[in-house]
Amino acid sequence: MPVFVTGTTQLSYTQQFLRQDPTKYAVGGQLTSYLPGTTTPLTAFRDPSAQLPHPNPITLGSDGRIPAMYFITAIDDVLQPYTSVRLRLVDANGVLQWDFPDVLLYGVPGTGGGGGPAPSPVDPNAIPLTGDMMARYGIGVRPGWVRANGLTIGSLTSGATELASASCSALFQYLWNTDANLVVVGGRGPNAAADWNEGGSSKQLVLPDWSGRAMAFLDNMSGTARGVLSTQVFTGLPPTTLGAQAGAERHQLAINEIPVHDHAAFVDEPSHSHEVRFSTGQAQGGSGQFLVASITIAAGSIYNTAAKLIGLAVKSVSGGAVDNKTAAIGGGQVHLNTQPTKLATLYIRL
Repeated sequence: MPVFVTGTTQLSYTQQFLRQDPTKYAVGGQLTSYLPGTTTPLTAFRDPSAQLPHPNPITLGSDGRIPAMYFITAIDDVLQPYTSVRLRLVDANGVLQWDFPDVLLYGVPGTGGGGGPAPSPVDPNAIPLTGDMMARYGIGVRPGWVRANGLTIGSLTSGATELASASCSALFQYLWNTDANLVVVGGRGPNAAADWNEGGSSKQLVLPDWSGRAMAFLDNMSGTARGVLSTQVFTGLPPTTLGAQAGAERHQLAINEIPVHDHAAFVDEPSHSHEVRFSTGQAQGGSGQFLVASITIAAGSIYNTAAKLIGLAVKSVSGGAVDNKTAAIGGGQVHLNTQPTKLATLYIRL
């Protein structure tokens, strides 16, 4: 069995956008490979061992990405008569996007890969996948991504407000299947493909909205809820549900949220006596009984009873009615909850 040596190109794994609209992927684009500078087709392979051939042309998927491509550069130590390839891309309607007559192959034996060692194939796990999120210090749209802003995505005919494009297909279907709580304008149909269908329903899907929100993570990422986040503070969905949200920038305390406490109150109740006036003669009690014997007092004299304490009432307002309350204090204003924060834009991969 022959041994194949292969080389790859710098275009492997790159995404292609339409020349006529750089915000849209070249979905359905046709990539044809030829011998360099000719119209002679040259087969590209999916794997470095050249066992799995690509069709020629290659049809680009919903993300407009060129797959890994490997070309045979040597067979049983016999070098092939080329160290580069011609690559030509047209869009789904056959409109030419580019035509590179001499794309260098990396890893060709004896060539040093064009001035240096051949690069390792791109790790597909290092490439952002549909639904991945990325923060960027900037504003506005970014090709290949949409903002997590609560607007909508859909097909070209959907009228979506964030992006209406065929390039949204993969994300539309990913979000539709991943988060059942995301709203589909007009209601969810039987499946994601039916709601996306550009020639049919062509519905809009509302993107997750991170506008003005910090990001936290599911309480049960390990499979078991940790109890770090409590269900009580989340709105509608528990903290073990994708997309659940909680919190407010400001909050006004309710009475039951105020710590138990005392208010200092000071009431001065001095002892005092009451005046009792007697006429001349002896002091008598009821029914003719003498309370005190042989007391002679002068007419008009004044005597005081023994000192007594009496109950006092408290008023919250000077001159107001008795309400047994202390005076009210405080403004009742809301307090800030916002953590130290710096703002950027959050994007979701198409």
